Amino acid sequence: YCLLGVPVLKRKQYLGIRVRWRSWTGNRIKDAFAALMMRPRASEKKYVSLISETAVWLNGPSPLGLISTRFFECMAVGAVVLTSSTPGVRKVFPEGTYVEFDGAADFREKLFWLIDNPAIADAIRNRARSFVYRGHTWQHRVQQFTDRMAKLRTDVEARRTEESSS
Repeated sequence: YCLLGVPVLKRKQYLGIRVRWRSWTGNRIKDAFAALMMRPRASEKKYVSLISETAVWLNGPSPLGLISTRFFECMAVGAVVLTSSTPGVRKVFPEGTYVEFDGAADFREKLFWLIDNPAIADAIRNRARSFVYRGHTWQHRVQQFTDRMAKLRTDVEARRTEESSS
């Protein structure tokens, strides 16, 4: 239960689970209040540590359906990503590398299913980590970018050559 975006009391069914809560409501007053009342934003080193120590990370796409780097970061360090059902997530990640939920009741069911089935959670974690390291690290992204820029340059030069010879 929250007061102006600040968690004040855990619901009974979550009492045995350690939860780190960071909310953003989009309401300037609520978000400013939450920032004042909650612990400060984690440093980069602490952030990596938090994700690495987390068994399940609740993560969702942006309101526009964009997939943030946090999905990849969580998967790379071994946190199972629990996310709302979204077509964008299904387009980016293969089945079995994350867990989807549809609504609050399904969220609870999937969360406790992951907690109660560590072997299944480990299998998801391992598939996700492998997926990220095979083609979705920052090194891969930089290489994709430089490859595309090189192709663009080649295409532009070819067009210029074609235009000048016409």
